[in-house]
Amino acid sequence: MVRSKSTESSRRPTRAGFSRPRQETLDTAQLDKLSEVAASVAESLGFEIVKLTYSSGAHRSILRVSLDSDTGITLGDCARFSSNFGDTLESTGFIAEAYSLEVSSPGATRPFSELKHYVRNLNQVVEVQLKEPIGERSQFKGLLIDANEESIRLRPEGVRAGEIDEVVIPMTLVRKANRSIQI
Repeated sequence: MVRSKSTESSRRPTRAGFSRPRQETLDTAQLDKLSEVAASVAESLGFEIVKLTYSSGAHRSILRVSLDSDTGITLGDCARFSSNFGDTLESTGFIAEAYSLEVSSPGATRPFSELKHYVRNLNQVVEVQLKEPIGERSQFKGLLIDANEESIRLRPEGVRAGEIDEVVIPMTLVRKANRSIQI
């Protein structure tokens, strides 16, 4: 879902006589405030912010927001958030320059970054990459059986006779974990 804002006041003449939006960058405090506003709007709609980025470009800046919820995100959800968040940004004048607001779902295979992401995917097939091997393996794919702040437990796919049928992986060893999509 994309929403755009144009402002003539953000344009300035250049040597060639063309106009170009002035580039504005947001400092850390401004990005933090922007994240707080986005999180507040998302929470009011039953969503959570997965990622928020702001990049200034030569012609237009882009504010990208990725949303999630326990039930997933639909196109309609993106549109509702875009409308509410865009209206909030417009009314506060938080971003003075021309920008595009892009709202999306993080996708089904997005990396897990919090315990709740693991819990949300219990009894699902996940892929886990490790920082260092357990035994001889540094990657696992299997059914996520349990997750807590200390570790995850999964039943690896393709277990051969005589191999362990479950593996406990300390959270400190997880480099990346995400849901596996099977087609």
